Amino acid sequence: AAHGRFSLPESKNRPPGSVGRCRKIDVTWLIRSLSEKKRKWQAGRNLMEENKLVDDLMTEGVTVGLARTLVRSTDSFALRIWLVDNSGSMNNVDGNLVVQSKGPSIRVQNVKCTRWEEATSALLWHAKFSAKMK
Repeated sequence: AAHGRFSLPESKNRPPGSVGRCRKIDVTWLIRSLSEKKRKWQAGRNLMEENKLVDDLMTEGVTVGLARTLVRSTDSFALRIWLVDNSGSMNNVDGNLVVQSKGPSIRVQNVKCTRWEEATSALLWHAKFSAKMK
């Protein structure tokens, strides 16, 4: 079966219309959702809303330039899909968590962790970010 520019051999064990070990997914709900969001985005954010979002990100230690870029990127990239590895190698302790200190001055340090803890931390941050961008 052809998928993009890659070809996958036909298999008796794979259901028709599937790619690799994954079944074909009906994404009509996704298309409807994106159309609705596009109408909302066309209205755009006002400057006060953008500045509040930037300020929120800066309290988490994000620089002003990166915060503004992240906020504006949601207008260009409406949908972000994460593919997460759940293999045994995710238990390897070769990941890094970015940990922010508590107190008046913001200090950030890297702490060794498993790949799974690193992925979980990143996914939670992006989930919170997405919720703020609504």
